[in-house]
Amino acid sequence: MDPDLSLPLNITLSKSEKRVEGLTRQLREAIVTGRLVANMALPSSRQLASQLNVSRNTVLSAYDRLTSQGFLFARKGAGTFVSPNVTTPQLKSVSKVSPTRVSVVEHWSHRRLSDMLLDQPRSDIDFRIGYPETRYFPFSDWRRCLARAQRQEEKDGMNDANPQGFRPLRIALTGILSRNRAIACQDDELIVTQGTQHSLTLIATILVKVGITRIAMESPGYPMAKYLFEAAGAHVIDVPIDKHGICVDQIPQNIDCVYVTPSHQFPMGMPLSLERRAALLCLAKERGMVVIEDDYDSEIQLSRTPMDAMKTMDNHGSVFYLGTFSKVMYPGVRTGFILAPAWAKEALITVRFLHSWCNPIVIQRALADFIICGHLRRHIAAMSRRYRLRHKILFQAMQKQSTWFTAVSVRAGVHATYLVDPSVCASTLSEHAAQVGIGVRALSQFTEPRLSSDIPVPNALAFGLGCVNSKDISNAVFKLADIAQQIAKK
Repeated sequence: MDPDLSLPLNITLSKSEKRVEGLTRQLREAIVTGRLVANMALPSSRQLASQLNVSRNTVLSAYDRLTSQGFLFARKGAGTFVSPNVTTPQLKSVSKVSPTRVSVVEHWSHRRLSDMLLDQPRSDIDFRIGYPETRYFPFSDWRRCLARAQRQEEKDGMNDANPQGFRPLRIALTGILSRNRAIACQDDELIVTQGTQHSLTLIATILVKVGITRIAMESPGYPMAKYLFEAAGAHVIDVPIDKHGICVDQIPQNIDCVYVTPSHQFPMGMPLSLERRAALLCLAKERGMVVIEDDYDSEIQLSRTPMDAMKTMDNHGSVFYLGTFSKVMYPGVRTGFILAPAWAKEALITVRFLHSWCNPIVIQRALADFIICGHLRRHIAAMSRRYRLRHKILFQAMQKQSTWFTAVSVRAGVHATYLVDPSVCASTLSEHAAQVGIGVRALSQFTEPRLSSDIPVPNALAFGLGCVNSKDISNAVFKLADIAQQIAKK
């Protein structure tokens, strides 16, 4: 029996044209313009004849002509297919043509994804930054949570879909925030998102007035946030940092919003001091600014006396607090959240609904189960021990090479930054290290030239500890010191 195939075309055979010629022409045009793609199976001659109400000989003749012209080929016992050798110049030319009145807006007309992403190829000894350790993630427990969530989904359908987020997950999040970050909140104050970038997009949507809003950021800072704010139409102002974090006294007068990473400054790693946190919140109150607290990496605490989230000091509804599971679980979970000031919550929920309604309920339900069953808490505890060990090994190895490297204080997170002796360019050191299988990036490589400012980037290397094996760290530092010595001699 012939397979049940039909053409995704509206073929009309007119009386003014012979049927064979009309069918041949329309099939040829469909192939050339790409509507019928390479290796696509066509209906049998009997099926197509029935669909078009023509004789089978008409279809056979059209197929034979197109086969002889190289547009089709026949496979014995399988049927007739579109030739993979047909070029489609018309399709290519049309796809690049923009309508005369509508075109890509100027901001995006020359932007490419490759311009935004840091090139971090895998290396034998891999210090890529921004990648969590996933080899020890309890995927078996996660699969069981997903399976239970899927079964419940089949019973309930989409009855639990809510743009604010699945309520049992929000309730579970309040427990995490209370236990790990000393934040007291209600589940109704939280909005579940698809991660930090999505959270920032929602906030920018409700806050940024195109060409007017001014957002201050740490420099050096998180480039993806800067790209996003600029894309939303904000003016981004760079503010220098020192060993205590962002220099609050250098934030200009006419700033509407400040974006900070107070628990683990990106990319330097130091925490924002308590004095600076208090000063920033006081400034926000005085000037009517808002503060975006990106609390990434805060789950991995390296100190016995971890600093609470800055949100705990917010008594005036100035702070948008952002959290994510991409580092503590794995990036593919695509789940984050916003703890929003009361005055902004409804606007965020509305924008969330318009953007993408809600995260998949199966993932939200499974994550709530994963948290409630204690799997996440145990995983964080286990990974904190592993990361503390890697930080310790790296620090001890660097101490032995103190001629070339100086540690930057760090209390949390999955990466550490080390200043490089001024006699050695960190970027050059990174390039030479790559040649011997060590993947480590200079801070200057995290800043696109277009985004650079008058504030100099520290001469330093950032060591991600999510992909590297503990046993390789000391040897890598020894090799880096040797390379630094060779560079300094030149």
